[in-house]
Amino acid sequence: MATIFSSRAGYVSVIREEIRGDGRVYFTDKNGDRGVFDSARIIISGVALQQKVNAQFQESLRNVVYIYSFGDRMGSCVINGLTYVRDCTAKSRAGTGLNDVMAYYSDNRLLAEGTPVFVNIGGESITGFLLGLTTTLASTLYNTNRFELTFAVLPKRKAAI
Repeated sequence: MATIFSSRAGYVSVIREEIRGDGRVYFTDKNGDRGVFDSARIIISGVALQQKVNAQFQESLRNVVYIYSFGDRMGSCVINGLTYVRDCTAKSRAGTGLNDVMAYYSDNRLLAEGTPVFVNIGGESITGFLLGLTTTLASTLYNTNRFELTFAVLPKRKAAI
């Protein structure tokens, strides 16, 4: 967990605290690089993960239900958060947190690379393809923006017995 201070609109200062357990969410690309999401200018505030089974149900006239299971379907993952203009460190890169998120989308979307992105949620790694980015203005007073990244997620493979 981090303690966040804001003294000027759009600027944020963070005191990083040690996270115990596996509550972190982070992204890695095919090279294992965490990229811009290791910055204080971007805060991940929500994760939604959906996984489904590919199944069909057929009801008979004798009140019997037949269930056909075809394995797992692709799921979806939505990561959302806030971006700030800058963090309050002297080493702050040029641009804003929103620029960082937009560059990440541009570089890692399915069309650009054709390779998966790995999203680590609480110690569990999922493999997905970056499909979309939505950004909205969160606050003109604090110069913050909301973002939402949408992924198509591959089903988890089970170990062979």
